[in-house]
Amino acid sequence: MVIIKKNIWLVFYIMSIIWIFFGCASVYFVANNVFEEVTTEQRNVTSMSSNSLKAVLNQYEVKIDILARQLLYKNLYLNERSAQKSMDLTTQLDPSIRYFGLFKPDGTNLLASSNLHKEDFPSLLDFDRTRASYLDTLNSPDMIIGRTYLSEYIPGKIAIIPLKKSVRDDDGNVIFVISLGIDAHKGFDFFINNMSENKKYTTYLYRERDRYFQLASQNRLKTVINIYDFQIPEDVLKKSIQELVAKINKPYETIKKEEILVSNISKDSGKGELLLTSTYIKRYGLWLTTDIETKHIYTKIIYQSTLLFIVFFVSLLILYYIFRHVADIEMKKHDDLLYQASHDDITKLYNRFFLDRSICLSNQHQPFWVILIDIDNFKSINTSYGNDRGDQVLKMISVRLNEHLRNNDVLIRYSGNEFIIILYEEVIYDIKFFCEKVLADLRNPYIFPWGNFILTASIGVSHYTTDGKNLDEVRLSAALAMQKAKKIRNTIVVFHESMRDEEIYNYKLTQELKSGLARNEFYMLYQPKVNCQGVLLGVEALVRWKNQSLGVVGPDKFIPIAETSGDMVTIGDFIIQQSLSDLAAVNNASNSKLHLSLNISVKQFLEADFIDKLAHTIGKTGFSPSNLVIEITESLFIEDIFGLKNLLNRLKEMGIRISLDDFGTGYSSLNLLTKLPIDELKIDKSFIDEIEQDISAKHMVEGIISMGKKLNFIIVGEGVESEEQLNKLRAMGCDLFQGYYFSKPLKIEELKRYK
Repeated sequence: MVIIKKNIWLVFYIMSIIWIFFGCASVYFVANNVFEEVTTEQRNVTSMSSNSLKAVLNQYEVKIDILARQLLYKNLYLNERSAQKSMDLTTQLDPSIRYFGLFKPDGTNLLASSNLHKEDFPSLLDFDRTRASYLDTLNSPDMIIGRTYLSEYIPGKIAIIPLKKSVRDDDGNVIFVISLGIDAHKGFDFFINNMSENKKYTTYLYRERDRYFQLASQNRLKTVINIYDFQIPEDVLKKSIQELVAKINKPYETIKKEEILVSNISKDSGKGELLLTSTYIKRYGLWLTTDIETKHIYTKIIYQSTLLFIVFFVSLLILYYIFRHVADIEMKKHDDLLYQASHDDITKLYNRFFLDRSICLSNQHQPFWVILIDIDNFKSINTSYGNDRGDQVLKMISVRLNEHLRNNDVLIRYSGNEFIIILYEEVIYDIKFFCEKVLADLRNPYIFPWGNFILTASIGVSHYTTDGKNLDEVRLSAALAMQKAKKIRNTIVVFHESMRDEEIYNYKLTQELKSGLARNEFYMLYQPKVNCQGVLLGVEALVRWKNQSLGVVGPDKFIPIAETSGDMVTIGDFIIQQSLSDLAAVNNASNSKLHLSLNISVKQFLEADFIDKLAHTIGKTGFSPSNLVIEITESLFIEDIFGLKNLLNRLKEMGIRISLDDFGTGYSSLNLLTKLPIDELKIDKSFIDEIEQDISAKHMVEGIISMGKKLNFIIVGEGVESEEQLNKLRAMGCDLFQGYYFSKPLKIEELKRYK
């Protein structure tokens, strides 16, 4: 900017030269654009006219075919009065049809519509104007278009386009020829209107076989000669063909066969230079051309260029005043942009850009702590109160966080509900104390006129240079610690290297998980469930995974990963399919009715087609629904309780039993237990582990069993590992048992041998 201030006029002259250059270039582009616009418009007019002509001519051919069938029916054409009546009816229905005539193969008239006399139609083979098209009609199965003429037999001397088509017997012999005369102004009104209304464009249609105009304006000729009696000179047509071929470099026959639209500039002795667009209508042997005098195009170019010159001239004047103030404006703009780029718009705190650019550059040799703060469940604020009120909360959070900073500390709004504090402190104890104060302050009530609430936060802490060699690595370490904290919420986690190892392991596990099913690495084990007498009544299906890279991976490792990666439904489908197939085979082989307990994940249970897929698999495997137990966890209760109840009722209607797994560890209440169609309660292993030593755990289990019995639930104790646990549970009234005391989880072959 200093250089520009010192050499402002030099810069102005340079800019002026550049501006003039661009002005000339703009005129050039305007000229090209105008030509392209006009050419495109002209091609559209030609294409639409061509399509419309084809459609109209096809309609008339259909009408000829319909009339032909009527006349052939019971040789109606031999009855002059009846045939004439059919033709009159057609002309009445379509005013554009001025007459009908039937002709013998020798060209003489057989009969005509009532508005004409047969004597008005001499033999069509006796006249040059009609002979060629009549012979074409006799030799062609298609409709033939005759030369347009001004009618002498119809008042007004209107332009008539004759259409002819031969009607043949089964042996292909011509019985008669139908000819109808179309009033060009009515039948082809779209074409006539286009010629009269569009002053710039001229559209005309001429016949290739004899070079006469089929449809054209009389204004095309500067003489009094009837336009439809004028034959285009052969040399003029030959020149036009040469120009078309040269324009697109394709053979003339190809242009006709493919009905290519060709635009080119040509000289006309009467009108001067013309821009033409032509296309061939192969079906009827007609050339359709739309032209415009190039003087109209040049006029438009001059008009638009004049406007451009005015704009460029005024722009140069404005440029002079701009340069006088450019330095001050640019400096202010620079300051504003720098502030916007480095500050958050809502809280006015520093943002991620500032963190990435300023912190890492200015303090790269001084150790510091990165404290990453995530506000728990902040999304519910925006959902419940709206984004504007959510922004008010963010402002209050930023104020509270600012109060804990010292002079050299930095507070950054990192993302939506995440903040980062850069703290220059050396002692870990002081850092933890600082974070605890921040956490306590953030838990204080948030009071607004529109609502009061309490928020918590999850904090991850990392250190530069201990936990990373640069800002990105330290920030990633803090994020890993924060993710660990979010699993608990309202807590502080300081980064440890094991977290990075765990993240790497989880990433590799996620990648391997996606191909595990394809490689048949998952398999099923079945843990027996016995009654008080030790009799095997059923099994619980347990999925296991042995990966070629990771070895045996426990379900406590891969199930949470599958839930977040979106692979749980696929694994769940495998579990259902494999378990039902295995147990159906065991029951059929041993003539038994072992029931099968399946653990269903939240993701799978809430799939829209879960029940349909389950019913299909049951039917496919032949497993009895009455022997199937679906185990759900208490975490399902925090989802849609009404939707859950409907799903459970549908399962009950199928004869499937419902078991509540890990009871006592989650969200369930007596009220929910009485409302949901539950058949079985499974006491969590954590309670059973303690009933031998912990009197509270014993009372808890007794209470669960007593309550379950009063609600007519089957009570299952899982994780039974000693005889003393078994005896205590049996004495309390527990119905079913499973655990290593009876058997480890078994493969299907081992289950078949289990007694």
